[in-house]
Amino acid sequence: PLTFIRCGGTLLGVQRGDTARRLFGAAVDIGTTTVAMYIYDLTTGALLHTGSALNGQIRYGADVIARIQHVIEHADGLAALNRAVLDTVDGLLAAAAAAVPGLSDDLWQLVFCGNSTMQHLFLGVDPSALGAEPFASVTADAVRASAGEIGLQNCPPDALVEFLPLLGGFVGADTTAVLLGVPEEGVHLVIDLGTNGEIAVGNAHDGFLTSSTACGPALEGGSIECGMRGAEGAIDHADITPDGELRFHVLGGGEAKGLCGSGIIDMTAALLRCGLVDMTGRLLPREEYAAEHPDSPLLDRLAPVGEYNNAFFLTRGEHPVYLSQDDIRQIQLAKSSICAGCLTLCRERGVAPEQLDSLILAGAFGNYIDVDSALYIGLLPAVPRGKIAAVGNGAGSGVCRCLLDRAESARCGHIRAVTRHVELNASAEFMEQYIMNMNFNVPL
Repeated sequence: PLTFIRCGGTLLGVQRGDTARRLFGAAVDIGTTTVAMYIYDLTTGALLHTGSALNGQIRYGADVIARIQHVIEHADGLAALNRAVLDTVDGLLAAAAAAVPGLSDDLWQLVFCGNSTMQHLFLGVDPSALGAEPFASVTADAVRASAGEIGLQNCPPDALVEFLPLLGGFVGADTTAVLLGVPEEGVHLVIDLGTNGEIAVGNAHDGFLTSSTACGPALEGGSIECGMRGAEGAIDHADITPDGELRFHVLGGGEAKGLCGSGIIDMTAALLRCGLVDMTGRLLPREEYAAEHPDSPLLDRLAPVGEYNNAFFLTRGEHPVYLSQDDIRQIQLAKSSICAGCLTLCRERGVAPEQLDSLILAGAFGNYIDVDSALYIGLLPAVPRGKIAAVGNGAGSGVCRCLLDRAESARCGHIRAVTRHVELNASAEFMEQYIMNMNFNVPL
């Protein structure tokens, strides 16, 4: 007997014997930092294996702008970045094949999502046009090709590869995948926090307004003097009690090495609550805070770092961890950019934040931050607390849905058709909101 493998009307392969019960698929979320893979048995819908790895492109730059610049400045830049991400995916496929017998011969469908730059680099398409206005992608449509055409090696060369459609500018297929999980009625605000904050307002039936805002790396621990990723040694949560006791949690339980994004947000909120940082973002020097709080145990944690940079120390020693005045300025820029983007899209949609049916935080970072701290510092607009929910890796969930259900892939096309991308850099409303939200408008 022979087994014919097809998808729709397309014949993908022919195998000797009855292999109808051996049919696997992979859903892959290509993040700027991390690539996540989910392996499914397509005959039963069972999840068989999950894996993740650092995106090999990271050695060419931590963010998409750095990688686009590498392509522009180096003749072999595009080829190098393309091979780096393909090698990452192939490495994950090899690890999955070790856990799932027969995977390499019977993996016949792979569905991918990722931001606009990741789509270009994965497909080997020059992303240079994304590096300057009007931030145009070569194609925003869903792309289908064979694994051999793409350059993947650890699966059948005729396996079907699909990259989900983009939504415009830097808002890519990862956001498309997230929006699959948004209710089809009501008005919802979706935020995927990261170096580029993707924002969408609307619903999956009537459509979305969407945009991205370059909030910089501060919320991920970058551009912060003691900032780091959410790895072992990172302070991920912190607060200050009413009697001035500092409490914090360190990932892995060992010595603190730095602050990751969720710890940075918590620490900023804590300093605001106890009056060490005022509404303008100024970190009070020791002498000024002592005048109002002469017996506070926090006084010993205030000290200068450099000639014009005051700091609050969480730990001392050879490698101290602190949050400085310069850090707080970076946080203000980032939180104002996100909040202003949200408010601009809400205004364009004709809905006030308190009228939203929900605020959905997507992405790993959104899953770990303390929502109350984020609201307190003004990172998020003033949406009622009970309407805010974190959905974790919404992009990963969405791309899995597309692998398992062809109707979901069709919905991606509908979402793209009814979504309008808004360029915030050309919006006077955004610039006004950005300036208005720079201060910490601390709730009374």
